Amino acid sequence: MDLSVVVPIYNESANLEALHQELHQALEPTGLDYEVVFVDDGSRDDSFAILARLAGGEPRDVVVRLRKNFGQTAAMSAGFDHASGKVVVTMDGDLQNDPRDIPKLLAKLAEGYDIAAGWRHDRQDKWLTRKLPSKAANGLISLITQVKLHDYGCTLKAFKAEVIQNVRLYGELHRFIPAIASLMGVSIAEVKVNHRQVPAHLRHPAHPDLRPVGPGGLCGRVFPGPVLHLPQVLRRGAPVGQARVDPGGVAAFHRGAAHLHRPAGRDAGAHLLRVPSQTHICRARGDKPPPGPAGLIAHGALVAPRGLTLKLIYDLRLLTGQMHGMARYALELLRALLDQDPELQVGALVRKPEHAAMLPADKRVLAMACNLAPYGVASQLNLPKLLDGLRPEVYHCPFYAPPARFKGPMVFTVHDLIHLRFPADHGLKHRLFYLWVVSPAAKRAQVVFTPSQHSKKDLVELMGVPEEKIVVTPNAAGQAFRPPPAPAAPPPGLPESYVLGVGNPKPHKNLGALVEAHRRLRAKPPAGVAVPPLVVVGAGPGAADWARPSDQLVLIPTLDDAALAQAYGAARAVVVPSLYEGFGLPALEAMACGAPVVAADRASLPEVVGEAGLLSGPDADSLAQAMGRVLAEPELAQRLREAGLRRAARFSWAETARTTLKVYRRVAARFRV
Repeated sequence: MDLSVVVPIYNESANLEALHQELHQALEPTGLDYEVVFVDDGSRDDSFAILARLAGGEPRDVVVRLRKNFGQTAAMSAGFDHASGKVVVTMDGDLQNDPRDIPKLLAKLAEGYDIAAGWRHDRQDKWLTRKLPSKAANGLISLITQVKLHDYGCTLKAFKAEVIQNVRLYGELHRFIPAIASLMGVSIAEVKVNHRQVPAHLRHPAHPDLRPVGPGGLCGRVFPGPVLHLPQVLRRGAPVGQARVDPGGVAAFHRGAAHLHRPAGRDAGAHLLRVPSQTHICRARGDKPPPGPAGLIAHGALVAPRGLTLKLIYDLRLLTGQMHGMARYALELLRALLDQDPELQVGALVRKPEHAAMLPADKRVLAMACNLAPYGVASQLNLPKLLDGLRPEVYHCPFYAPPARFKGPMVFTVHDLIHLRFPADHGLKHRLFYLWVVSPAAKRAQVVFTPSQHSKKDLVELMGVPEEKIVVTPNAAGQAFRPPPAPAAPPPGLPESYVLGVGNPKPHKNLGALVEAHRRLRAKPPAGVAVPPLVVVGAGPGAADWARPSDQLVLIPTLDDAALAQAYGAARAVVVPSLYEGFGLPALEAMACGAPVVAADRASLPEVVGEAGLLSGPDADSLAQAMGRVLAEPELAQRLREAGLRRAARFSWAETARTTLKVYRRVAARFRV
């Protein structure tokens, strides 16, 4: 098949005869092997009946019917599913697009371009209410996406099939296929096309699902759900699943295996298609809905179990390429969520297209670059508009900068309240950010996640968040953090024997006290103990007044996960001296790698290490004494290694994901009511 033309239809009964005739008159002279895929988007008029009649006399017509009106993107996606041409052309069904322009688009593709986008250069619309807003929107979208087009709103476009196959559509993203496809390096050209004024007697009410929103150029409804993959199909003599529809017959289509049954006693045109996974589809003359399990509706239309798919917008604008703690949490949780819920559909908000490379390679994840920084006034002003347009079932911000003005189904994660607990170390702007953003968002959010009971206590005490709104979802060690093979060897560049500290130069991490404790321990070591050098990961030379490297102090600004796990596993001891942690992931990672852990008895650290770590006061003398014990007592060190492995195994991203998914479903159900 050379060419497929996909035409979404909604209440176009007055236009269809003329549209059908014009399309075939324009396409036949091309000499191409073509098909026209009409997608009836739940029309309430006679559109489907007219399309079925027209298809009865035209073998090149394909008619796809959705069970209800899902919007133009859903219809377009269903059409793409059933298009078999090497080139796919899209156009509106209201006669404003001229089918005679299709050969011009095809000629542009023949020049080597991947996408030919129509440009209604002489648009037949009112200037103030249509042209001016459209021009402003096109300019803004071009600026944000860096894909310069005069007319994003023109549906008349031509695509090479491989471009469409690699683009997943939600909401009203069909308008932005060129911008999305540009991430794959495709070439795009514009073609001036005709734009016609539809005669008054052929006009129909405006499509109800189109809502322009937000700075990212995203519109309308997001993630229409499994219905996109389960439309009804009318095609003369075409295979449907493992069955074949007789000429003039009506059947239902589902990706993958399906079985067509002809119930006894029914007339020859009555077909019931039973699809796996307890999904029933019924469309038959005089046929009654099939019996099915509770919660299914099957009455003359395609149905799926209620609550089958959860539509999540997951905010990853904090991704920058640097794997800090919040980014690590967000990505680990996302991977676990996808593992725990095979039906989960995720729209991942990223700031820049290149950040999408950090996302899990999963076809259920759609990256959406929105050009909004995670913090700042622009995000607070514009993100609520964008989310209102996307209309997620749940929006989750896994860091503490959610849109305070968003009134939809929002949850977010507060990892700690260090800025409020130690205000002198962070300045006025951080306190104002909590006052103007974090606190109002916590009041509007349905649930606030936090990783520890200690952080939950801080949320109640310092921000006044109701206790019943807070859900504790502990962190866990990532896949890289596992016991090393024996004998454990340090990463290149580290001494053979060492004590390890992991953190950053911020005062609450208390690494200065660790450096001083190590100096004192070397000055007065336990009898018979040679104190090894101290290695600090997370701070480079000069990062703080204590950060002066020597033969006894090795400073490493950063290590990737594999090298860090290797460093944990080979350490004589890992010391976490923090004055404050919302959770204390380095302690957990170290235990997961089989290292003996010394931790300060502050904040959430006792909660994380339990009895599997040696707790100490955060002052230099106490830390030195605890380190000395681990170095001088092999039995203690071995006991801590074994207990630490057992303790770390109790923390699981899978369990955290299951708890999170329960909250998602509860929040989504509340907003569906």
